[in-house]
Amino acid sequence: MAQRGLQTHPLVVRRLEVLRTRDVTRRMRRVTLTGPQLATFDHPAGRQPAFTSPAFDDHVKIVFAEGDLDEALPVQLSHGIEWPASSSRVTRDYTPRRLEAETAELDLDFVLGHDGPASQWAERVQPGAPLWIVGPKSSTVLPDDLDWIWLLGDETALPAIARFLEERPTDVPARVVVTVESPDARLPLATRPGDTVTWIEAPAHDGTALQAAVLDHTPPAGTGYVWAGAESRALLPIRRHLARELGMPKSHLNLTGYWHHREDAAHEARPEADAGPLRWLATRAALRLGVLDAVARGARTEEIAERIGVRAARLAPLLAVLEVAGLVKAGGSGRWSLGEQGEALLGDEHAREEYDGFEAEMLLSLLSLDEALTADVPSWQAHYGRTLHETALESPAHYEELVDGAGSLAFVLDALAADPSWNEIDRAGLTGPGAGAVATALAAREVAAELVVMEDRGPLAAVRDEAGDLPVLWHEGFVPCDTAVAALALEHRTDAEAVRLLRDLGEVTSSVVLVESLRADALGPREADRALLRLAASGAAPRDGDAVARLAEEAGWSVDGGTVLGWGYETITLRR
Repeated sequence: MAQRGLQTHPLVVRRLEVLRTRDVTRRMRRVTLTGPQLATFDHPAGRQPAFTSPAFDDHVKIVFAEGDLDEALPVQLSHGIEWPASSSRVTRDYTPRRLEAETAELDLDFVLGHDGPASQWAERVQPGAPLWIVGPKSSTVLPDDLDWIWLLGDETALPAIARFLEERPTDVPARVVVTVESPDARLPLATRPGDTVTWIEAPAHDGTALQAAVLDHTPPAGTGYVWAGAESRALLPIRRHLARELGMPKSHLNLTGYWHHREDAAHEARPEADAGPLRWLATRAALRLGVLDAVARGARTEEIAERIGVRAARLAPLLAVLEVAGLVKAGGSGRWSLGEQGEALLGDEHAREEYDGFEAEMLLSLLSLDEALTADVPSWQAHYGRTLHETALESPAHYEELVDGAGSLAFVLDALAADPSWNEIDRAGLTGPGAGAVATALAAREVAAELVVMEDRGPLAAVRDEAGDLPVLWHEGFVPCDTAVAALALEHRTDAEAVRLLRDLGEVTSSVVLVESLRADALGPREADRALLRLAASGAAPRDGDAVARLAEEAGWSVDGGTVLGWGYETITLRR
């Protein structure tokens, strides 16, 4: 699904060379890259566009390799890239500090002294050395209703912050707070009247200083935006404070973990993965009851119990398990506080989803996996009494989850949207959780075809809410069209439901383009996990192109080609 506040770009792999290096400070080195591939260039896969970086916090992915570089590099497609499996690939994301198209120069700034491949590379690199980059894949578009903006971070965020102040994508006053390990790391910043800059000396991995600067400062009146880049765990309490305690909407928060402290790198923002189902269930109960929210404000067991409406004696065993899991910790005064895992969980909405949301519901459906396999039905259906598609039709919240899960489509649709045939048809009907992403991509290309998003009432509202203002028509139910695009419409349906959808589309059009994830993405989740969750959702293992073709043939269609989009996504064109 095309995300609000983002402008997507074609993904291109580029080989550049180091032109020169210079130290901006004693702790930051600027590497200037150059090469003909910064401009438009010809590639065996097709002509590739020039490098662009319109936003202050864009990032390119640098590709290193601990072995064979050719194996580590992504494959360039005509529009987009594909990440093959690699045992040697190492990647790091960096902000383009300056782009000078006329002289073909791109600056990247590296903080020195970090124990990582990029920092080590920057410390020893010499002019003439090659470097492979990918991206940027998207750019932040700031809301237009701002009265103020905060820019927060450590030294790794300085390139983005400095670029913001120089380019000024918004004229509102900026409050800048940066933690540095020593005064040598300070940079001159292009501030304006009304801006404030606070430098705080603190160890790079110590997030308490940045946290205190945020929690102790009341935001100004009006509508604000907070951007931050720092060590990932340092941002968790800040995110929780801004989102949950101050109520700032997600559209006005952009907090990104730029790096991981070595001691934390082996731990995810969740309780111990090998602790078994007991701790998972305890964590789920704590989130659903509001235990962690109550603990976050500091309270004794009796006070927590009163806030959530349970007896203290019944709450004590739960708190004991949460303490073992690192979610809470007991203080000497008898008051509970959040542990590191608890801070992480409350500060990360996606992590919460694993215990209290759609992801958790999918995992719980696997409790009926044995029954589902025997009955040859999805475990979702065996557990909840209806298919996932039936659930989504009746529950807008579930279809919203499917729409949200289609978010990565926004970065791979350029090949579909670039097809000139869109200007030769009068009407295109779009359906499926990814319909909004397709509509956004086609509208950005200003295709001549009239675009109609067509869905059942609940799904239509979910797609419309996420898509925002688009030059498209919205229609409940299918309407006659020259061609239809079904974007991720099959993967949450059973085989029978998929065939029924394709037959229904055959009543309104003679041409269908399916957009589906037909294989695992090498940068995505583990294939075994993906396959089991697909089985739980649809009752079928992940469908490849042949499996989809068999469903299409059963519905009266024939396959008439297709296109690889990248990241495991492909199109399949069907004809009557």
